[in-house]
Amino acid sequence: LTSRVTRERRAARETARASLLSRPHALAVVEISRWLALPEPAAQAEPLIAFAAQLIRKRHKRLVRDAHGFAGLSAAERHRLRIDVKRLRYSIDALESLFTGKRVERYVDILIALQDGLGHANDAVTAVRLLPKLEPPADFATFARGWFGAKAAGDDAAFAGLIESLASTSHFWR
Repeated sequence: LTSRVTRERRAARETARASLLSRPHALAVVEISRWLALPEPAAQAEPLIAFAAQLIRKRHKRLVRDAHGFAGLSAAERHRLRIDVKRLRYSIDALESLFTGKRVERYVDILIALQDGLGHANDAVTAVRLLPKLEPPADFATFARGWFGAKAAGDDAAFAGLIESLASTSHFWR
């Protein structure tokens, strides 16, 4: 089982490495670098704080909307919600210096807890999906399906509490 997992991990790494070495990735890096190097007249530039507030507000609203009815969300919908959380968190991480106070820290702490919980649940969903490919012994497979199934379900009440906290937390970006 260990050797099968190792082979799968190596194959996934090679796929990721090939993507990073690909022409489309290189072109994207060049385009981003070119865009960052462009001079922008101050009169046309939107103030950074206004841009940051708008971006965070938009991602916050989307996250709260997508999290509605959390207990009824499918694994795929929960995965999309996790991506929403990551985008919002990383946006705030990148723009955090524009905002001050404990409200930012509290908000990010909630995002971290939500991202971690959704990440663990998604890992468990992936493990259940990959299990047959590894052809484990029957007893182990039965145990693993139950174990990962419980982890994939997560604690709906805890998730709902985090989402409610996020939705009701004072908006630091105003």
